[in-house]
Amino acid sequence: MKVPLHLILLFATILVTTAPNSATAYETPEDLYRYLATVERVIDGNTLSANVDLGFGVWRHKAEIRLKGVKIPTVEEDSEKAVAAHRFLHTTLNDQERILIQTYYDPTGKYDGWYGEVSIWDEDKEDWISVNQIVIDAGHGTAIE
Repeated sequence: MKVPLHLILLFATILVTTAPNSATAYETPEDLYRYLATVERVIDGNTLSANVDLGFGVWRHKAEIRLKGVKIPTVEEDSEKAVAAHRFLHTTLNDQERILIQTYYDPTGKYDGWYGEVSIWDEDKEDWISVNQIVIDAGHGTAIE
């Protein structure tokens, strides 16, 4: 007896969606918005342009990502600190082949766009570490909500 392809696909879909723990690839909804990326350039002390790997060979090029929760002085406020923050972020990200970005979108925010928790791989700890926190800890930015 020959079974039609659409019935086989329907049966496979039912098995996959009703299997216990079928969606455990992501522990939290935020995991859905975590992407590997390459840094294209550092725009200022808390903003970068990145080429983001969305998966399945799909890339978002030149995505501007502002470091979430990090406030740095603007050039108008304090040009020396702004330039130092820019230089520090550039140096921190300069040798990184890949970064990890946890993205957040805020259409109501001042900058109307994408914010991110940017992480780099630490060989010693064998874990991702937050660039956002590195910038704050180095004194180039302050933490904001």
